[in-house]
Amino acid sequence: MGSLLQNTIFGKKYKLVNNLVAYYKFNDNVAESTGLSPNGTATNTNYVMGKTGSAINFPLSNLAYVDIPNTANFSFTSGNGVDIPFSISFWFYASNFSTTGNWIINKRKNSADVEWQIHLTPYGAATLTKFSSGSNAAYQSAITPNGIIALNNWYHIVVTDNGSKTVSGTKIYINSISQTINDTSIGQYLGMNIGNSTTRIGTANWTLSSTLRHVGYVEELAIWKNRVLNQDDISKLYNSGNGISFPF
Repeated sequence: MGSLLQNTIFGKKYKLVNNLVAYYKFNDNVAESTGLSPNGTATNTNYVMGKTGSAINFPLSNLAYVDIPNTANFSFTSGNGVDIPFSISFWFYASNFSTTGNWIINKRKNSADVEWQIHLTPYGAATLTKFSSGSNAAYQSAITPNGIIALNNWYHIVVTDNGSKTVSGTKIYINSISQTINDTSIGQYLGMNIGNSTTRIGTANWTLSSTLRHVGYVEELAIWKNRVLNQDDISKLYNSGNGISFPF
């Protein structure tokens, strides 16, 4: 299969596995599959049938989350104001919208140790936020239109960022379709700092709150560092709505 999952860039073949630094299948565990990043630790989660196998469930009845220890693989910056390109892909299913949005994945611990987050708004929009110079007072935020996400449906999301420190450098694909991006940034974005926080899936990392969590499922979480996936890559991951799983 690997030979089929390639794209050509300037005449060179690139496989989906190139620059892949983390992959979490969530097939009845929170193990990392590439061997390049830490395993997770799950709290109050369980497993359900997903797109390609099982998916991790964050139930309404409990505050459920997965913590992944701090790793440089998830810091998309050199630490001196230069952001690094990255791509994040996952399948998810929302069975409830939290009042302040569904917190899918975030690497931020407090007002000073903040890097990035991906979450859904209560109005069915998806957003990537990158925090400026280790402060939550200024940030770059790219968001899709409202109503893109509906409850009780599976969606494939890919977020890519080319490191240019501009909203135009961010793309959000939903079910392999590049979405219109709106700019909801605050203040002057100077690039991310390298933080020390864990990465959390399912709730906000700085607090446990019923208003800051994801209710539903997540599956096939993949992270690439120093690589922007293109449309061909994303179409292969989406696989006509069937998904694929590592190893590619």
